[in-house]
Amino acid sequence: MKPRYPIRLTLMALGLLATSGNVLAGDQAAEVVFAIGDVKISQNGQLRPLQRGEKVYAGDELLTGSNGHIHLKTIDAGFVSVRPASRLLIHQYHYSPQNPKDNAIRFELKNGVVRSVTGKAGEMAKDKFRLSTPVAAIGIRGTDFTVYTSNNETRVAVRSGGVAVSPFNASCVAAALGPCSGSSVANLYAGNNSALLQVRSTDGKPMLRQDKTGTLLPESIAPALPEEQQSVEGKPVKTSQLDYQDVLQKTVQDVDDKLLQQQVPGKVQAQLEWGRWAGKLQEGSSDRLILAQGMQNALYRTAGDMTLPERGRFDFKLKDVNAVLTTEASTNVRSLTVDQARLSIDFATKEFTTALQVQGGGLAKPAQLGATGGISADGKMDALQYWNGNTMSLSGGLSGDGKQAAYIFQQRLPDGSQISGATSWQR
Repeated sequence: MKPRYPIRLTLMALGLLATSGNVLAGDQAAEVVFAIGDVKISQNGQLRPLQRGEKVYAGDELLTGSNGHIHLKTIDAGFVSVRPASRLLIHQYHYSPQNPKDNAIRFELKNGVVRSVTGKAGEMAKDKFRLSTPVAAIGIRGTDFTVYTSNNETRVAVRSGGVAVSPFNASCVAAALGPCSGSSVANLYAGNNSALLQVRSTDGKPMLRQDKTGTLLPESIAPALPEEQQSVEGKPVKTSQLDYQDVLQKTVQDVDDKLLQQQVPGKVQAQLEWGRWAGKLQEGSSDRLILAQGMQNALYRTAGDMTLPERGRFDFKLKDVNAVLTTEASTNVRSLTVDQARLSIDFATKEFTTALQVQGGGLAKPAQLGATGGISADGKMDALQYWNGNTMSLSGGLSGDGKQAAYIFQQRLPDGSQISGATSWQR
């Protein structure tokens, strides 16, 4: 007879894999009961549009654009709503009615807003349910809750039941299941509709906040469609991409415009202007504010109303660009080409992320430029090279309605040469 030790070791190894940070694919997690707007699924390494009636499995990632909504009915009669501009990864979803101790549910909300209503698996094994964000772990006390997250901040509100929220630390790791424990945990229970727990990347413990302004709650950042409650109650609702005109526009009247503040009638919005030095500085006057100046470019904003959006995350398209290379050893200015340009702005957190690839002009290889920074109340954008992993410095700003952006950038290279230029973007 062969010894049993190898079998035991194999089982132990499998147990360790089951609790690792890897996504566990295979188990069916839910069915799509509502899908409208820009909605996609990343499944088996392929990104494609998502439709009502599809099955969703552990290992799948759900993505919504600025007008996308996804409603999921989980296999244990729970519910998940993925609101606009969100990304939700299903790490695990295992439901075992006969063996509740084997239940395991773990979500990861990378950005955006999600509502979760606990199903039977979570009710029977609350210590095996976890929703993680980039900065916090959320466990349940049997609940209906909504969460918003960016890379640096998470906010959680509760409709019924309660949640246990903790920032990540030595005793609270992202790959674990269930609520964390210890002094860093804060609990929030239903009963106060304006209360929320806020966790920022620098916080040691969640902060209890009261949303007196109506702008902090996840619901205010990405409101639900009227059809959401029907989905929660299991009532059939009209869904699919084909129903966009009939359902989405009648109930939302264009989600993009709902996320953005409406312009005030009769007011002229501040506009951006940028160009080469020649002739531009002479145009500067009391009706123009110089936002930034570079080696060859200047950026202005005309006088006007500033009514920036208070929420919503949007990707901007590059409209115009000028980039050059200058060296300490020569007065020659060499033109560069720019591609792979990206700019994303989260108006709720007042943060931006941008990246450019420049090449040509004698560069030995393409240079990667990138920066993350903040947006001030008056719409100015700033970032410093080498700060927080940035590979370029920039200064710029937004138009009064937040639909246009522009910045002047530079990257200093190790040999003393410098890449600089200006970009103009439009949403």
